[in-house]
Amino acid sequence: MLLLALSLGDGDLTEDFEGAGAENWERVVSDAHPPYNIVERVHDPKLAKSGNQYLHFRTLGGSTAVRRAARQPWPAEAGRPYRASVWVRLSGNRSNSTFLSLTWVNAAGDVLAEQRSEPVQKTDGWTLQMLEVSRSPVGATGVLPGLHFEGPDVRGACDFDLLQVVPAELLGIRPAGRSMATFTTDEYSRFTLSPAGLPPGIHSISATMTSPEGKVVHRSATIDVAVDRSVAIDFPPLPSGIHELRASVDGHEARGTLAVLVGPPDLILGPSPQYSGSAERLPESAEDPLQRHLLDPRRRVVLDRRFFDPNGQPNSEYLALKIVDQVLAGAEPMPDPGLFPTDIRLAAFRKGRSVLFAVWSDDGERDLTLPIQEGTLLSLPSVAPRAIRAGERIRVNSMPLFILDVDPVVTELRVDLSASELPLQLNPVRLSLRIRNRSQANVPRDLQVSLEGLPAGWRASNRRFRIAALPADSVHEETFDLIAPPSESERAIDLRFDLSFTSQGKEVSLQALRQLTLKSPIRIESGVRPEAPKTLSFRIANGSDHTMTLSIRSRIPGLAERLDLIRDLAPGSRTRPFDFPAPESGSAEILVLEAGGDRAVNRCLIPLR
Repeated sequence: MLLLALSLGDGDLTEDFEGAGAENWERVVSDAHPPYNIVERVHDPKLAKSGNQYLHFRTLGGSTAVRRAARQPWPAEAGRPYRASVWVRLSGNRSNSTFLSLTWVNAAGDVLAEQRSEPVQKTDGWTLQMLEVSRSPVGATGVLPGLHFEGPDVRGACDFDLLQVVPAELLGIRPAGRSMATFTTDEYSRFTLSPAGLPPGIHSISATMTSPEGKVVHRSATIDVAVDRSVAIDFPPLPSGIHELRASVDGHEARGTLAVLVGPPDLILGPSPQYSGSAERLPESAEDPLQRHLLDPRRRVVLDRRFFDPNGQPNSEYLALKIVDQVLAGAEPMPDPGLFPTDIRLAAFRKGRSVLFAVWSDDGERDLTLPIQEGTLLSLPSVAPRAIRAGERIRVNSMPLFILDVDPVVTELRVDLSASELPLQLNPVRLSLRIRNRSQANVPRDLQVSLEGLPAGWRASNRRFRIAALPADSVHEETFDLIAPPSESERAIDLRFDLSFTSQGKEVSLQALRQLTLKSPIRIESGVRPEAPKTLSFRIANGSDHTMTLSIRSRIPGLAERLDLIRDLAPGSRTRPFDFPAPESGSAEILVLEAGGDRAVNRCLIPLR
């Protein structure tokens, strides 16, 4: 690797990139680090994080990096904890990321070790990037910090400012007598706390163990750092779950955290893997490793640094991954049986004589009524399975929930509607409900079906019916009429069908949610022109395949209600614009109704602010 001198500034254990600089920093040039990328100091007090200048990288292709010159390392003390930090700002990049490195050298200039911070790919203004080293290598006398902007981008910029490497006060936490912090519900849990970088003397340590439900258990200890290198603390038997242990040294910045798994006696995860810090990161994806593993359990998960804390101990993500591995042991993926709403992510599996589901949400938290009334529910944070209650509602988020021990018969009935869109109209809309028995052997008997939970103001015919028996691999079809009230607007609704039947002498109940999108053949195109005088303008379009006669009711704050009649509006055509003076606040309501035909309807609320 060829290193070219570059004047970037100077400092002791702080580099602020001020002044004309000196030849104490070197630019990295190699096949991966082309020389045509831009590295420069920029003088701009308004844009700098500290002082008047900052270091600016711009890529034209390939990676860009600088590091402290090998002949001018910053002084360091062997065996001491350090914290390195730099402010970073990214702009215009797509895949490139930035990281901070520390290269430790001895008195002869030999490289002893190198550590890298977590990469940063996006920032909102200046962001502090940090790297903590619990113990510098034996024999280290100096450190060479490095600043890196890497990736395949051919455009994008990265700025650095106020780089610091300072001695730190840290607190390491490890389980005592075992490689991983996993315990059973009948065990006392013991941990070893090892402070580093504290001044000589007696220090107090406070520790808390927090359960998934938020219950906190407190413990404390004292340590004489001139005599002892570590101290032990004990907690009483804890309930099942992934707990969080936090500890800190009173009056000092030294603190640490550890994920702790407590489970039933049969929950054995095996020894902790060893993490060296050199594993590559997984490719960026919309799905995290746990979700990708759920969708395809055969896909290998790379144990990179996201699964470990700064001391190399497995974190809560690793513990959750291992629990998933245990749950899915011997399971085979199966197609989505169609029991859950379409906006819920689902992975379904056959395991022995039962079925299991993993459910989660990519769109934040949401409540879900379980479509089945049997089996057990396993939440990763709480670990302990419990029986499902009839009609139970659960909260789903990005952390998967497991539904275990489900009778396969509930996956063999498929419930489908003849349409996914429902026209907004006052006349009834006829739909068909198809129930298919996909089993090759089971015959559901005395099958009772009911349509429940219709929105307020809705009406339906044939809401309940009974089927004496549904033979294997057969389909039963029923028709019913839906009538929506004129107050409805275009939106998505869920129709809930409750099914109960007997199969092989066993009573089974389940629910099927099917989504319908309300869509009107009448379109309302509206807008508010803010220039004086402020004007509300709208027009009506016929999106149907037949000529319409329409009545238009306009309710605008401060004005009398107005009724207009539009005759013989051809398919695909629009009315003239309707213009009204618009008040400064409130909402205008436009209600359009077809005279005759299917009596199509549409309603629109237009905010006037």
